[in-house]
This record gives sequence, structure tokens and C-alpha cells, in this order.
Amino acid sequence: MAASAACTSNLCATPAPFQRIIYAGSKKESKPLERFATTLCRQCPGGCGLRVRMVNDSVVGIAGNPLHPINHGGVCARAPAALQTLYNPDRLTKPMLLAGPKGAGRYRPIEWDEAIERLATKLKTIRRDPGPQSLVVVINGDRGLTRLLWSRFLQAYGSNNLIDWSFPEGHVAYPAVWATQGLRRAVGYDLARAKYVLSFGSQWLDAHWSPAHASEIFASLRGQGEAVRARFIHVEPRLSLTGAKADEWIPVRPGTEGALALGLAHVILREGLYDRDFVENFTHGFEDPAGGTGERIGYRRLVLRDYAPSKVANITGVHEATIFRLAREFASNAPALAIGFDGSGAATQRCYDRMAIHSLNALVGSIDVPGGVTCFQDLEILNLPAPDPDETAERGLSRPRFENADRATYPLGANAPHILAEHVLAELPYPNEVMVLGDVDIVFTSPHPERVRQALAKIPFVVSLSPWLNETASFADLIIPERHFLTRWDVDVGHTLTGQPAVTIGQPVIDWPQEGLASADLILELARRLGGTLPAALPFKDAEAVVRTVFKHLHASNRGGPFSSREEEGWTRLLEGAGWRFQMTGGEEDFFRQALQSGGWTDPIYYHREWDRVFRAPPRRFAFHSTVIAESLKPGSIEDDIRCLPHYEPVHSEPSDETFPLSLYVYPLPSLAGMTDANVPWLMDTFGRNKQERWRNWVEINPVTGEQLGIKDGDEVVVESRRGRIRTRVKLFQGVMPGVVAFPWGLGHQKGGRWCEGVGQNPSELVEAYTDPLTSEQFWNANRVSMKKA
Repeated sequence: MAASAACTSNLCATPAPFQRIIYAGSKKESKPLERFATTLCRQCPGGCGLRVRMVNDSVVGIAGNPLHPINHGGVCARAPAALQTLYNPDRLTKPMLLAGPKGAGRYRPIEWDEAIERLATKLKTIRRDPGPQSLVVVINGDRGLTRLLWSRFLQAYGSNNLIDWSFPEGHVAYPAVWATQGLRRAVGYDLARAKYVLSFGSQWLDAHWSPAHASEIFASLRGQGEAVRARFIHVEPRLSLTGAKADEWIPVRPGTEGALALGLAHVILREGLYDRDFVENFTHGFEDPAGGTGERIGYRRLVLRDYAPSKVANITGVHEATIFRLAREFASNAPALAIGFDGSGAATQRCYDRMAIHSLNALVGSIDVPGGVTCFQDLEILNLPAPDPDETAERGLSRPRFENADRATYPLGANAPHILAEHVLAELPYPNEVMVLGDVDIVFTSPHPERVRQALAKIPFVVSLSPWLNETASFADLIIPERHFLTRWDVDVGHTLTGQPAVTIGQPVIDWPQEGLASADLILELARRLGGTLPAALPFKDAEAVVRTVFKHLHASNRGGPFSSREEEGWTRLLEGAGWRFQMTGGEEDFFRQALQSGGWTDPIYYHREWDRVFRAPPRRFAFHSTVIAESLKPGSIEDDIRCLPHYEPVHSEPSDETFPLSLYVYPLPSLAGMTDANVPWLMDTFGRNKQERWRNWVEINPVTGEQLGIKDGDEVVVESRRGRIRTRVKLFQGVMPGVVAFPWGLGHQKGGRWCEGVGQNPSELVEAYTDPLTSEQFWNANRVSMKKA
């Protein structure tokens, strides 16, 4: 269905014709001087499609794929910078074996077969003793072949320990959606059709998982053609690019966004502005449980009791009159959307805060309506049956995951990668003998890098698949470098901001034998060398065969089709909305050829209010009072109920500290956000252009704060916390809330290449990470610091 129209019409995209030249006097046609190919961008988690230009088998230009539903031909600065990662002289292209102490960065090159055999032998040994559970594999939010094949490999091998260092797409908002809707995935936002957008720290125009897509959606939001255009309000301690593009920026104290959302809810409830039909028919926990006896409490009474605008104004720093105005505007301009911070890493919001923000959408009936929240459709890209595990695998799979959070303590705690280092050091729940690290730098991105270094030094055998000798790879016993994404086969299971699925094909645009080894091909080779049930679990010749199998299953699903133009997608929506269904025609090979030419597969059809898909947890309604949390807590009192409801919990017991009087706010640099490497001179030369800075760090404070501290613009300053101190330069900026120090994140690499080593500082040196009481996840932006002239 859906874009299957693309398979039956002549509108399906074909690549530009090759330019061929026949020289005078020759009867033979030469090879093309210039050619183009579509592929997948892996510079960040966005999943954009690329159109790559090659001349004489050299990549000379990178642009966006105009048919791709995520970026429609647009790209951010990171995509063309892939030229500088592909041809980077610091990129590892041969396996490296440790030739000195861990962390020193001393290695000697070895042959590919030796490297693979060393890893295969080690995996055979530990599978016998102490057991397959002692293998841990760490990936970084991958949505493609790496996740797919490691998952099948570990199931057959006997380990539950596929650890994702970050959520896919970076969505740390997952647990809040799980708590309220029972969905273990992100939700979408139909921003292009919303009439009022209230963004709580969601830097979707700064560091969105696809900046090109975010820019396109913003253009749609602004170009609706209505007499009264949609209004966009942004709440954040700092005036980011997103705030600058908004109709209004509301400065707020770091970590208090959830309190502000509850203050808005108080006004909406007190003035009866909520959507009564939706609340009465499609929500749970709005009123007090137990018949309203007063011994238990529901969402309405809690919000009206505890979050009066006068109280919320004192918590957040937002004026009481502004709270009243925003609440009335939000409730009076349907469809309205409230979106929270959905990025990973340097976050200000905890799960309760995100629940409070998401609950605003339920209050005004914006769940699964045009212009509101959308819920992604399920998509299985490789539904091959897995062989039954052998006896050894069964024993390993019966053991607990290496980094599981305690659900009794953390009701929404599933995977907790931040406790990985502590579990390695304490050998909980068992020793980790072999750790395989995908293209992930867990030392640099951890708020406690020294503990991660200690853990990596303790593990007997660490394998890094990174092509960079970064902080993490320098603690590996063996480095097997990953191929560049422009030289390997891959797929990415992405989606648009509204939730339209997009399975993008990554294909090698040039043949580069001296490059590394693709993780997919490494996994398949390991399966063949280990034998047993592993070859049956991974019955593929190579990565290309896996990609073809994925698209064989998509063809058999009889939904969607290869990427096509916006006009054709529009006709598909119109016809299928009227009940007309296109039938898939052509064979599997023809389907794959068209998908390869256009860049991938998508299904543009979305049906609203399929409630069984929207609400997955009992009682199949939006849960103000979370039934998922209640499963662990078994609430029987008001205090228990509050733990199941959105509420605000201050991080600090005291509002200020004389020793550390300022709040630290860490924000991502847009050009470096989501990058697995920073050794890119083009990006290092542009990351601070809006502050007229490059190749060094800075911090930002409000001029009022600067006057109080006797600090002027450009002064060298020392920023100090209980944990550490950093010397840098200061920028006075009226777009920072008084009393806040804004510190950009993305610099401060100690290793990784000549263009990133020693450039700037990593704010993790200042950060003491705090633990989310629901998920056990860590968040950075709750720290206090001092500042003085250097």
C-alpha cells in the first residue's frame, strides 16, 4: 500500500544518466567521468539520504537526496564534512594490537585475518568458561545492520548484553511515553499542522537528530498560509537558535521546566479550559482513585493543590502573569503541541518533568490528531525465525543483563548504560571478560570518564571497532576499524518527525579496498568461525545479502514502496484515504533496484486514532496516573500516588549556595551534536561562528551576572564546581538567564586526531551527574558552579 504507487508508475526516480565520452577516432565508449549514487548519511543519528557525486572513483561532492522523506534534498553542515572523515589522514584503516599499557595509545598493525581470529578464539574460550554471558557488546543508538546482526549473534551465542549507550534517535523521552501511553518508543509531533507549539527546552532547530528535517518542518510551520499563523513559544535557560526562531523566548531556571508545565496545567484545569471529551473518555487517573475519599489523589487534585502560578513563578523564575497567559493561549489554539527535550546527554529534564510536559497534550486532546502527537507504526525489517539456542546459550540467556536497573527502586529502569563502569569494577552481576565497543566513545561522553577508564583497564579483553584512536579506543586490546559509511552496505530504520517510517539503504559509492572492515561483515565472519547455531542464526554471505533480505521482507509486506516525489506521495495519501489501494507489482529484484535508485523505502499513510496502537498499557488510555509505574509501586497512599503522577521534585534542597552560587547549563554545539568523531577541520572551524569563536571554548553569562562578578566580555575566567575547575573565556550574552553559566558541549577531546585533540574543554570535568528517580538515567544540568577572573 502507500508509496507502492512508486512501484507501478513511471514516476519512480531514476539516477541521473552517466556522462560518457567517446574520444575522436575511437569506437569504444569510455567509463563515466562523473557519476552519482544515493546512500545513507551516518554523520549523526538523523538517517538522512544523500546524493553523492563521484569523479574517477573519488568522492567530490555530497548533497541531499531530494526523494528522501526525512531531508528532501537538504543537508546540514555535517553531511558535506563526510569528505573530511573519508579522506582523513588520522583514520585507522588496519587492525591494531595493543603494544603498551592500556590508555597510552601504543599499538602495532596486524593483518585482518589475525585480528578476526584473535577475537573469534577469545569468544570461543569464554563461551566455555566462564560462560557466554561474560560477553558485552556496546553500540551507540544504531538502527541498522549493526543492531540487527549483533542482536541475532548474541541470542545464538548466549548473551543478553547488547547495551545501547544512547537511545535510538537520542530520545531520552522514551520512558515518559512508556509511563503515560505504554509505548516503548518515541512519539512523533505533527508540527507542520499545529497552531500553537510550546517547546520546553527541545532544541529541535539546534541539535535535532536531523537538522535538515527540522528546518524543513519549521518552514512548513511558518508557511501554513493561514490568516493567523501558528505561534511558537520556546522555554529554555539560554536563547538558543531554536529560541531565536520562536515568536517568544521564555527564560527559565535549569531543571524547572516540569514545574512550569504543571503551573500551566493548574490554570487550564482551574478555568475549565481542558478537552472534557478526551479527558473523560480516553484518560486514566485524572480524578482521585478509590471513589474520591481523600485518602488517594489523582492528577487534577494534585495539580490544583500544589502548582498554583504564584508558587510555580518562585520555582521557575517565570512571571505569574506569563504563566496565566501561556496556559490560556495553549488551551485556546487547537491543535496545540507541548514538546520536551528529546536529546540525550546534557539534559535538564527528568522523567517526571517529561511526563508533566507530555500530559499537557492530553489535557487539550492533542493525542493522535492532525497537528498533535503521533504514534509510530510498528515496522519489522527482518522477521527471520531464530534457531533454538543450544544448551550453552540457554544457560547464558538465563543470566540477568549486565546493566539492568533495579525495577523495585527505579520503576521505569530498563537498560542503564551509565552503571556499566560500576558493574564492571564490582563484577556485578558477574565478571565481564570481553567487551566489544562499536563506534562509540564512552569515555568522552560519560559524566565520569575516570571511572570508565578504570573499568576498561580492568576488562581482560576490550575490542574497539572505531576508526579513530579516541579516548575509548586507546583502552582497547584490539582495534578492528569500521569502514566509512560511504564504502559499506547498511540500512537505517528511521522516521520523519511525524512518524513516517523511512528505511534508507546505505551502499558503497566507491570501492576502497584499503578501508576498514564493516561491522556487519565482521559479525557474519565471527558467526562462521564460531560455528554451532550461529551460522544458522546469521545465514548471510555478506552485508549486501542482509540488505537485500531486508528489502525482500519489505516487498512481501505489501505496504509502502520505494521513495518517490512529494507529488506522488500526495496522490498516494489522497487515493488511499479514499479507500483505493495500490497493489505491489514487479518482482523482488525490481523492487530492490528501484529502492536502491531512489534511496530506500517508506510508507506515507498514517491513520489517526487507532487506539490499540496509541495506548498499549492497561487500561488502554492515556495514563495521568501511570499504570506502568504502579505495577512496581503498588500504590496505597497519597504519597505512593504522587510517585505515579507527573510532579516536580527539586534537585537541590537549597535554592542557592554561597560557595557555588551559579547554575551550570550545558548545551550541545549544533555542528558537533550526534557526531561520533570531531576530527573534522571544517566543523571545528565553524562551530562557534555565532559567537565569533572557533578552535576554542567559551562560556556565556548574562551582563547582569557579569556586573555582579566584576567580569567583562572576553575576560579569562575560572569556572569551578565541587568536582573540578576549567579555565576559559567568557562571553556576555543577554540571552542567558541571570545566575546561569552556559557551557557548550562537544569539545575537549584528549585523543581522536590532530584537529580535535586539545581543542577546548569538556564540561564533564565540572559535572556531577544526578540520577533520575524513575529511570536511573543520569542528567547533567543540575550542577552549581562559581566563576571568577583567572
